[in-house]
Amino acid sequence: MLHLIVLNNTALLTLFKMSPLPSLLLLSDSDKFTIVEVNNEYLKATGTTEEDLINRGIFEAFPDNPEDRNAVGVSELRKSLLNVINSGEPHKMDTQKYDIPIRGTDKFELRYWDPLNVPIKNSDNKVEYILHTVQEVTARELSILSQTETKEILYTSENRFKNIFDFSAAGIAMASTEGRWIVVNKQFCTITGYTKEELLSMTIVDITHPDDLEKTRWSIQKLGSGEINNFQTEKRYLHKLGYPVWVLMTVSSITKPDGFPDYFIGHFLDITDKKAAEQSLKESEQRFQSLFYNNPHAVYSFDSDGNFISANNALAILAECSIEEILKSSFLSFIAPEEKDRVYEYFEKAKKGEEQTYETRIITAKGNSRFITVTKMPIIVENKIKGVYGVSQDITDQKEAIEKTRQSNERFERVAEATNDAIWDWDIISNKLIWGDGYQK
Repeated sequence: MLHLIVLNNTALLTLFKMSPLPSLLLLSDSDKFTIVEVNNEYLKATGTTEEDLINRGIFEAFPDNPEDRNAVGVSELRKSLLNVINSGEPHKMDTQKYDIPIRGTDKFELRYWDPLNVPIKNSDNKVEYILHTVQEVTARELSILSQTETKEILYTSENRFKNIFDFSAAGIAMASTEGRWIVVNKQFCTITGYTKEELLSMTIVDITHPDDLEKTRWSIQKLGSGEINNFQTEKRYLHKLGYPVWVLMTVSSITKPDGFPDYFIGHFLDITDKKAAEQSLKESEQRFQSLFYNNPHAVYSFDSDGNFISANNALAILAECSIEEILKSSFLSFIAPEEKDRVYEYFEKAKKGEEQTYETRIITAKGNSRFITVTKMPIIVENKIKGVYGVSQDITDQKEAIEKTRQSNERFERVAEATNDAIWDWDIISNKLIWGDGYQK
């Protein structure tokens, strides 16, 4: 280790060895930059020994990290060392990311350095050696990077939030724990009809529908006390023009470091049209139910196998059994034996989309015979036939009246044929006048 003899001063060698700055002495052989001396601080900083470094080129001892595609440590250090040789002047490099190999493995350790390269000249004033000193600044750089990344993340996050906030199709608003609006987006203004300035001078309660005030106050109180962290509900606001606006709202409490609520943030979807459609559907269903269950005629429906799936009270009266009993049976169970095949054909045609009207005879649950008229039509859901509706009317009395009239007419005709007297009869039901042959004489 006599290379420092060029310094012609034993004291300088001692200073080099005892320097608190990690240092190397390099030959100015520009193809290799051979390491000829190293101090203890450099060995500590790089986790190496003299045997690892002495008489090896610096780039052989410290190559670029092969896993870092952006590594420029070798090329930047080479440029600096060449600059020192050519200029004969010291060169302080910018902070460099230069990972060092972990000895005994194929891994590298992340490191940042502040390098300084100083020429050492011989008697001919030529650069013969280069003093390469470094200061490790990994912790500082990582802290700076962390702060920068944090700022970038916060900036990105804030921009994303701002874009979501400003351009969301849903209303977004923030309110204080006292219920006063503090931030609102454009869509929330559209939902309520108020301007941003108007809303910021108002409270949640100010624009809440009177019927929802109690529920709203309860929610604010629970969020403000910390009993709940969030909730979702449907409620009504009063639009600036005075009409109710239904919203589906999801509200969360944002807490301070001490755990107490700081403010509330809400997400609001306008569901006024949806609620109107639901109300319309409800009213339509109620009208249908009223028409179905209060109809004086028997109204019912079958599935595609002919089993009852609904029945009104008029059918229960006609069949002389309960609705529950009807819903456990098939329509064929009430059809008179001689009518079953014919009636089933009508059912099959109705299942194919053809409306059917006919008369038939049924046997009630109590064994009584009744005559009915039947109209059957297909149940169509999303263009598919799912079953059959039916409407029936008891015509037993009419059938019996017609039969009695027929029998009366037959009796009259037999009497008229058996006598020469002039007799006649007026059927007040059919409004027909009937007379015998004797009347013509």
